[in-house]
Amino acid sequence: MPKPSLDDVLNVGDPMLNDNFDITFTRVPGGGDGRALRIQCKSGVKPGMSVAQAEMELFGHKTVHAARKTFSNSMSISFHESYDGIINTTLEDWSEVCRATDSQSGSFKSEYATSARLTIYDQEGSESLNYDIFNIWPTEVPDASFDGAGGTAMTVDATFAYDYYKRV
Repeated sequence: MPKPSLDDVLNVGDPMLNDNFDITFTRVPGGGDGRALRIQCKSGVKPGMSVAQAEMELFGHKTVHAARKTFSNSMSISFHESYDGIINTTLEDWSEVCRATDSQSGSFKSEYATSARLTIYDQEGSESLNYDIFNIWPTEVPDASFDGAGGTAMTVDATFAYDYYKRV
């Protein structure tokens, strides 16, 4: 097979752009604002997976085979915060469904976990890829830093747990 030529490279499709995406949650436990979580989403990640290897050694020869498939079960999503703190309050209310601050009692997973869809768009704005993320819920909303000398837009960098994802 010859080395790829200029014609081969010119026939590669347009690149996937990292700003052509959105993340939508099926529902937001705690009554939060799902539209704000979608529109104010600044960045996110497509969850990854790994396939473990099972080694087999026989008579001085070693081969590897695919073993179990696992997911990282954690993903970070960054949001632009608005003046009224809608992102913080939405995630804080959601975390109260997971575990209440006063009692440390919580809800069952069926109540605090939801589904999300990561949609990747092409250059014309049409859906190119969709990934459904199952049983997602916030695990961390870090401290918010304020600076009296600044004047920059605030972001909320939240961490979410999830069980698995599927391309649809």
